[in-house]
Order: sequence, then C-alpha cells, then structure tokens
Amino acid sequence: MTTSAQTLTRHSLYELVWSKPMTELAKQFGISDVGLRKICVKMNIPLPGAGHWTRVKFGQKVKQANLPKDETVKQEVTISPTSEYVKEIYGQLSAKDQLQLRIEEEMPELLIVADRLTMADKLVNQTKEYLARPYHLYDGKKEPDVLNINVSKEVQPRALRIMDTLVKALRSRGHSFVFRNRDSYVRIGEEDIRIYLREKEKRVSNENSRHSYDQYIFKPTGILCFQMGPSYQHSEITEGKIPMEKQISKIIAALEMLGEQERLATIQRNEWHAKYEKQKEAERQLKEQKEQEEKRLTSLLEQVDRFHKASLIREYVNKIEEKTLESGSVSETLINWISWARQKADEMDPLQTVSGRF
Repeated sequence: MTTSAQTLTRHSLYELVWSKPMTELAKQFGISDVGLRKICVKMNIPLPGAGHWTRVKFGQKVKQANLPKDETVKQEVTISPTSEYVKEIYGQLSAKDQLQLRIEEEMPELLIVADRLTMADKLVNQTKEYLARPYHLYDGKKEPDVLNINVSKEVQPRALRIMDTLVKALRSRGHSFVFRNRDSYVRIGEEDIRIYLREKEKRVSNENSRHSYDQYIFKPTGILCFQMGPSYQHSEITEGKIPMEKQISKIIAALEMLGEQERLATIQRNEWHAKYEKQKEAERQLKEQKEQEEKRLTSLLEQVDRFHKASLIREYVNKIEEKTLESGSVSETLINWISWARQKADEMDPLQTVSGRF
C-alpha cells in the first residue's frame, strides 16, 4: 500500500498485472480495480482472462499473453492514489503507521541505505574509528562520542551504513544526538531516547568445553536488532523478511512516537510533582500553624502559672505584714524583705508587662 504517486513503464505495468490479481494490485496503487483496468486498456496491455487466478491457485498451467509492441500508446504512466483511498488507508492505520507513511512521502531520498559508506556523518566516522581500535582497558581519558553499536566485524560495514542513513535522516528532521555514560541518545524535542544497534546471537554447544560453565557459546547470526529506550524497558525492531535497510522510516516513526510519549509522561510527572510539592507545602504550613498554636498555649499556661504564683506571694507578704503590724515590732530586715518579695512578685507577674505582650 502507498499514498504516493508511482511512475511505471508500460512493460513494468504489464509484468505487474500478470503477477497478481487486479484487485490486489489496485490496492497497492491506491486506486480502484476499474481505474487500473482502464489504464491498462489505454496502454494496450493485455489482461488475464476470467478464471486465470483460480487456475493459478490450484496449480494448473496458464498461458500469459505477450505484450504487443505499440508505439501509438503511452510508454510510461504515473499512477496517483485517489483522495478517497488515502483517507480510507489513513483511517485504518495506527498513528505510528500514519507517521511512517508521512516520513516516506516527505523524505524518500534520505531513507535509502547506500551500498558503500561515502561522505559519512561525522558521528558515524567517529564510531567507525572507535570500532576499529583494538580492545583496551579504560585509561581514564574521555571517550569519544560514538553510536552504541555491538555487532561482529563482518557486519560492521553494513551496520555503519544503516546508522549513517538513520543519523542523517534524523538530523534532517531537526533531531540531535547526546551521549551519557557511554550510551548514545537521540534528542527529540526535550526528550532523550537511548538507541542501540546490536547483532542477535544464538547459543550453541561448545565442542571444546571442559567445564560446566563453558558448555555453551554465543555466535553472531548476522541479524540486526535496533533497540529504543532504557535498557530495562526498551522496545526494538528486528529484521526478518524485511531487512533493516528497508526499515529506516519505521525506526524514525517509532523514535518520534516514543519521544512524544516521553514528552507527555514528563508533563504528567511534572504535574504530579507540582501537586505533591503543593500538598507538602500545605502540610508544612499546617504543621507550622499547629506548632505556633502549641507554643502560644504553652506560653499562656506559663503566664497563668506565674500570675498565680505572683498573687500567692503578694497574699503571703500581706499576711506577714499584717502579723508584723499587730505585734508592733517591725525590724529593718523585715521591711527590706517585704520590699524585696513584692518586687519579685511584680517581676513574676505577667500583668505588669501586658501592654507589650499583645
């Protein structure tokens, strides 16, 4: 299926109409089978007769009509999908598949993986040089910024060509690359998506094994796998019938969708964090308010206690003074003590400084 126009020669279209039923081929072009049939008639392209594909299905021999030479008809045709078909196809596709189709339509020339690595991106060249270095222990020096690629030497040239195409295509869409802790990331908007191209391995018996711990070894398979996201929770695209070279648009679409998911997740996390901080602030203020109330109450009780004690002292001093006056014998020492006791009662009495307390 496609939503973009396709240009074919008369001979190419002839081969296609004899390779599959007209209804299937029409869907591939994004038009009706009636419309495709009209094109073939105008270009004098013979069509399979009734019952042709049924006989093919049951393995019967069928005869294919030859393409007649005809210079009077067009030798090339451009077939564009109808708007109704495009709407129908987009309506049936997921958001990721729709994005992949748009990428294929917007930048088809940037999705082609070259047969040779020429004029490679600087990042790819750095990675190529790094992979060519012999294995060495970390010497404390800053490692160069390189793509996270883990493949056998035989697969390295192919992996580098694929990553070169991917890097250039991602840059053309406004994305950049960052590196942390010897990992490579694509920065999509404000989100960093970890990327990792690896070669799948298979476990085989080790014929030279002499111990239980080396009964098996892992051998590279030549099958590439592209991982996206953190190592503990990543998604991946693995090649099978469709090689990795033909899945560049799928990888870009998956990365951009993941970037959008991360953006929304970041917004949610920020909103939750803001709500959490607001709640914590409200709890802090409530706690502070309670502590202040407790302090005020404690202070009040202390003042009440001091008032009672000051009142008791005054009452006691007054009684002593009354007894002394009744006896008619007042010494200088007693007078001084009475004065001192009343002064202490005043100092203890909170009512003496009430105007400055409230």
